[in-house]
Amino acid sequence: MKALVLDPQKRFSSNIFGAGKDEVKTTYTCPDCLTKRTFYENEFARSLFKTNSCLEDIVIKKFDLVRPIDKIKWEDFLDFRCDNCSLNIRVIYTSNEYRMACHYFILKSVLEYNNHS
Repeated sequence: MKALVLDPQKRFSSNIFGAGKDEVKTTYTCPDCLTKRTFYENEFARSLFKTNSCLEDIVIKKFDLVRPIDKIKWEDFLDFRCDNCSLNIRVIYTSNEYRMACHYFILKSVLEYNNHS
């Protein structure tokens, strides 16, 4: 199966959220099992500038091939698996500082790959 690259609006309740915005959270809906997972701004803040991932190396390589992270544009990523069906998901985002040490986040792309099908 091929890794999919999607507009975040197809999977998330809000693609801009955090400090100074109407939403401080966003919810992802899995396309395979319809499980919902809510993310608060602090989960994205903790992933800023991280390079490690919870996903397998083969999945990371597939994601990097179809949609590389553009560090020149200050893009970052948050990797996770669906809690129910284990779909591999990468969210590529940028952050903007609202006030000192307070950020809001703009989701740029969602990548999905099911290596269990």
